[in-house]
Amino acid sequence: MRVYVLAVCLTAGVMLELATLGLASHGHDYSVCNTTQVNPSLIMLKPNISEQFHTRVEAVIVNKNKTVIVREYFDAQNNRGFVRVLDQSISMDAWYDYNTNEFIAYYPMPDGSPGLCQVQDLSKTDQRFLFGYQAINGQGHIYSAAGALHYGGQGIEEAYMGKTTIRNINVDWWRSCQYWKDRDATMTVDWYFTSRTTWDSTVGIGEQLPVQAHVTGMVYDASGAGHHFEHYYNFFDFKPYLDRSTVFETPAGVTCPGRKLTRKFPAVPSDAFSFTTEIVDVKNDILSFMKETFYYSQKLVKYEYRPQSGDFSPYGTSELIEIHDFHSGLAYVTDKAKGNCSVRAIESGDFDVRSSGPNTVRIRNAKEFFYLDTTNVSYEGIKQNRGLDCDTWIANRNDYPFGDPSPSTWEWYFATSQWQQANAGPEPGAIPVQMRITIPQRGWMYQYNIYHFQKSKPDLLKFDISGCYQFRKRRKFQFMVPAKPVSQAQISSNVEVFKYYVLQAIMSYTNINPLRVAHLQAFFADNIIVTFELLDVSPIMGDTQRAPDYSEVPLDFAANTIAQMIQDGQFVINLKGSPFTLKNLVATPNSIVEITYLNSTTGTTTTTTGYGAGPMAAVGVTMPLLGGGLGVLFAYFFFK
Repeated sequence: MRVYVLAVCLTAGVMLELATLGLASHGHDYSVCNTTQVNPSLIMLKPNISEQFHTRVEAVIVNKNKTVIVREYFDAQNNRGFVRVLDQSISMDAWYDYNTNEFIAYYPMPDGSPGLCQVQDLSKTDQRFLFGYQAINGQGHIYSAAGALHYGGQGIEEAYMGKTTIRNINVDWWRSCQYWKDRDATMTVDWYFTSRTTWDSTVGIGEQLPVQAHVTGMVYDASGAGHHFEHYYNFFDFKPYLDRSTVFETPAGVTCPGRKLTRKFPAVPSDAFSFTTEIVDVKNDILSFMKETFYYSQKLVKYEYRPQSGDFSPYGTSELIEIHDFHSGLAYVTDKAKGNCSVRAIESGDFDVRSSGPNTVRIRNAKEFFYLDTTNVSYEGIKQNRGLDCDTWIANRNDYPFGDPSPSTWEWYFATSQWQQANAGPEPGAIPVQMRITIPQRGWMYQYNIYHFQKSKPDLLKFDISGCYQFRKRRKFQFMVPAKPVSQAQISSNVEVFKYYVLQAIMSYTNINPLRVAHLQAFFADNIIVTFELLDVSPIMGDTQRAPDYSEVPLDFAANTIAQMIQDGQFVINLKGSPFTLKNLVATPNSIVEITYLNSTTGTTTTTTGYGAGPMAAVGVTMPLLGGGLGVLFAYFFFK
């Protein structure tokens, strides 16, 4: 019987006996043994070896005075195998993937840092002798369990030698004489299995498990020089089944250059999504949270977060809303508690930014937002993450952080298709669960746990930058929309959808950025009263990629356009079907009013925003706009 661990070879310099020799030159050495003679009086059924098993093997290499420990997982049903070898404190994990024709060897480092991983062609490497390799219709296959053990098979005849005792265990004993032509080795192989009739194994009565294999013989090198060898292989914890399919997957965080990409990255929603991420700074034991909203077609990204004390944030440590507008190239940062807002140019190092030229940036697309735009990536199989079955990928990058990059390792976990998230939204695409970034040179190790992933378009009215216009030019309006009680009831029950359609109408007629429409509200009386603000053009211009003739619509032009269309009865709100039965609403002609506020104590005008129900009732009876030549009349309201 040929023993599977004989062929194990450790690249780190620890080689077992028969993996070191060249082409055969001596031939069968009959001084070692000849064909085993079968004793007709000693007939015994051979053990049935499971096509799936795992075991621990102690390999005692007598002629080298050494011991090697091997843990082995054999899976003929799925055409794969795995071993973990420990020799002189050197550890190696090896995966045999016959489906992809890959032999993967991994050498972990004692300090826990990422070790060395190598990939070889399984059909050509000497390591294929461990489990055997046979090509069927061009596809590599692992040997059967008996074939991998070379227990029986073509050219091998076992003789039942009777019963004996090994390690105080009653065993049945078989012997064979074998010649391995590819290693020019002749050997006597004794196999010992738990006795069929006088020993109960751990897996059941009558189940025979391997206890030991003893191999002794001669092996010759290419020059014809030979030497004697003797090995004992003691089997422990043999189980004729597999209880951990995860052992056939490489560990998390391990990259293996040259590994085949057996599954591409999943598709993610291409236009819009939002989620909450739990950011774990593993090295510094810091936990933080952030809500992120991505809207590619509108070139908008929003972050809601609280800076950590060690972040040295120029905006303080209160909760912040940061909106990136890639139309203008600006980032608007608003303090939720104080309401104040700061403006800066979007920077090349921001997480949602991709360089588009020497001095310009652009918004990342959805694939780039999750940094799935790398090519040096491999699929790691299905792993558990937060109790979810996840398809996992890993890649090395050399372009992050941008501007001052270091080698980094990225890992992605996406829920498998068997997992469905309730109310995730209508957009197609996979659901991300976690992303990990490790930069050893900087001591960085971050985990991004993703929760409440929504595959739907966000509410544009929630992208509020009006705080940055408290002391900048803006204009406020109200107008009325006639609607019967039935229509009002539908609209009041779906007021956010209605407000979105009003925003769409304003954007359509004026061609302004949706960020420039603020505080859009709807109130219900005899008519529907709509109020909104128009904000001025961007206070500065950032370095985003834009058309050479790009310009922003001036505030007064946009305001006068809306006023004129409402006055002329041409401002149409398209409700676009469900949940409304009424398809279009036309603003009441001559109902538009521009609003300012007058401070009752100073007598000066101010740009304080926000409308309550009381002012709106009063606004509803103020003077409408007159003819276009007379301009806009103002309604003044006092506040304290």
